[in-house]
Amino acid sequence: YLGGTGSANALDDYEEGSFTPTYSTESGGESITYDGLTSGKYIKVGQMVYITGFIRTDAFSGGGSYVYLGGFPFTSASGNPFKSFIGVARSTTWGGDFPSACEVVDGDTKAFIKYRTSANGGSDNIVQSDMATGGNSNVLIFSGTYKSSS
Repeated sequence: YLGGTGSANALDDYEEGSFTPTYSTESGGESITYDGLTSGKYIKVGQMVYITGFIRTDAFSGGGSYVYLGGFPFTSASGNPFKSFIGVARSTTWGGDFPSACEVVDGDTKAFIKYRTSANGGSDNIVQSDMATGGNSNVLIFSGTYKSSS
């Protein structure tokens, strides 16, 4: 109970678990082999979902256009006027631009992977050609919070 013992103060929607983060491209058709260390954890309280994870690939080919970080454990809320962002603590061994944040897609279980266009510039989406193709590549350590649809 929070702030009293009445039913309105009961914390009755709490969940912890794990999920497997994934990469995907907007056009599909990619072939990805993930490193065995790829994993994610979540805590859900009410509609708020906190996620943290590590993802790394051993092979990446095909696909096209924008790249998403996905596999989130809950569908995000739609119509949220405030975009949810997932922070990037580390991004290493990419083939092109390096991710700096992820923007959660409304009503979905994925986020656009973003990069800064310059030190003082805006952000743009990571694309398939930014992905490295070799082993121990496309490392992303991330965490953040988003509102779920349920």
